[in-house]
Amino acid sequence: MSDSQAKSRNFLLDILKILMSYLVIFIHFGYRDGFLFPCTRIAVPVFFILSGYFVYSEDKNIMLAKTKKYLLSTIKYLIIGLCIYVAFDFINLGLINNDWNGFLYSINPLIIGHDFIFSQSPITSGGHLWFLVCSIFIAIMHYLCTKFNLLKIYKFIVFPLLLLHLILYVYLGNNSVGLYEVRNSWLFGFPFFAIGMFICVLNKQYKPSKKLLIVLSISAILFFVLQYFESELYNLWFNKKAEFFISSVLCSICLVVVCTNINIQFENGYKWIGKGMYLWIYILHFAVGNILKLKDDSGVVASLIIWIVCILIYESIYLLIKLAKVVRDKKR
Repeated sequence: MSDSQAKSRNFLLDILKILMSYLVIFIHFGYRDGFLFPCTRIAVPVFFILSGYFVYSEDKNIMLAKTKKYLLSTIKYLIIGLCIYVAFDFINLGLINNDWNGFLYSINPLIIGHDFIFSQSPITSGGHLWFLVCSIFIAIMHYLCTKFNLLKIYKFIVFPLLLLHLILYVYLGNNSVGLYEVRNSWLFGFPFFAIGMFICVLNKQYKPSKKLLIVLSISAILFFVLQYFESELYNLWFNKKAEFFISSVLCSICLVVVCTNINIQFENGYKWIGKGMYLWIYILHFAVGNILKLKDDSGVVASLIIWIVCILIYESIYLLIKLAKVVRDKKR
């Protein structure tokens, strides 16, 4: 797929991202001991892989421009997200629960400094925004590597970094290794971002046959289910819940390869459906869940309710803005 072709948006990828946003909600509000919970671990890797996929270009200048756009867009969303959750913590922790120490802790400069170094969100109720912080570091690293012609090192460091992540947090069962130190841009986000670039390169060079896409689709389903059994095996060996699995890596890759090679066009539909829906679901879901007074282990239905409410909030705002533009244009 060339850069010119990339301008025609693949609706299937938007569907994939919206579905992955539901899995993210389930991570925070679903049953932690159920079958689906371990299977949610493909969600964030898929987001990182798709980011790398869309940023890649054979032309260095185009890739630099794409990376800069990706960086600025991510910074914008992070600022909006942090403002939402600072306000949410101020109202929820401070005004409602009178926990001003908790609110002040979440905006402590030392805490913020530490969290940003390890690619985490510093705001108490907005902890899930670590994905955006992580994406900023990735964009900066990728921009510098592209500018100074260092992209060749990706193929040598990506899988060792991913392996180090798996060893440190998953397969050693080492409780002294904190989540911050391994679930960050350096050992988690960047490897998947680079994998997305590799997939884009392969898609440009080879067009998978229908049979191969069927095999990859079946493999994605199998690896999706295998996450549960890998989780049970890990729990049996180490008596500890794992954050991530080898089957998650393989499932994410298979899913993205399949979805990027099945192009479904829906351009007219984007007049009524915003293109940034999945990201706003990601940002808003934690606040929505708390407003609805839903807690951890609320289940499949509760997660679905949060997902639907986030979609309705986003679509309502999107359509209102669109209507305001139409009214403004008519007055002119």
